Amino acid sequence: MRTDLIFIKNKAAEIIDDINSLDNIKKIGISQFIETSYNIQKNAEKLCLSARLLPLKSGFSKAKQEIGKTMIKETGICVGMLNQKWIKITLPALLPKKETGGVEYIRDSLNVALNEYMKKHERELMKEPVIMIFHHIYSSVHKGRRYRDHDNIEINAVADVVTLNFLTDDNPNYCQHFQYTTLGETDHTEIYLIPTTDFSEWVSEFYEYDMEKQEGK
Repeated sequence: MRTDLIFIKNKAAEIIDDINSLDNIKKIGISQFIETSYNIQKNAEKLCLSARLLPLKSGFSKAKQEIGKTMIKETGICVGMLNQKWIKITLPALLPKKETGGVEYIRDSLNVALNEYMKKHERELMKEPVIMIFHHIYSSVHKGRRYRDHDNIEINAVADVVTLNFLTDDNPNYCQHFQYTTLGETDHTEIYLIPTTDFSEWVSEFYEYDMEKQEGK
């Protein structure tokens, strides 16, 4: 456990040093600001994952259960149904770029949230072909920043967790992916599970509405 504490302490110190270096963006320049920001995010992910496991080493019999409750509460992941037949999952963060880290934290948090949802809702796995929709929403406060290319966004790890909890299979004959990006009030990600037979209905009810809002921003 001492090794874990030293690791957490060192990562926290690195994060604080990087935060202090960002005090004057004009002095360090935008490229250095971006690089340092990514370092903070990377180290914060590592710190959080290590801290998450720390209670397990205390020997407390209900540590795993309590960790799960905290993960759901603090991450703010929401899972629910729309129109009695569609699944909607909201993640209060954008999905990371491929190979940049962070997806493990999101995947583990989502898995716990989905497991808890399934415990409280009797629901069979969806057997009909479905479309898994990823709606990437960027905060309109930062209008100038560049959107990530969809093929560079890490969706596979998240898709695997969603499949495990709701679908019988995720091969292309059974599950297709659809992605789109808009501006919103905050950075977050919405994931929908829609039977392919309902896709046109979903487009009319949600996608077209989101596109209309986008045109007005």
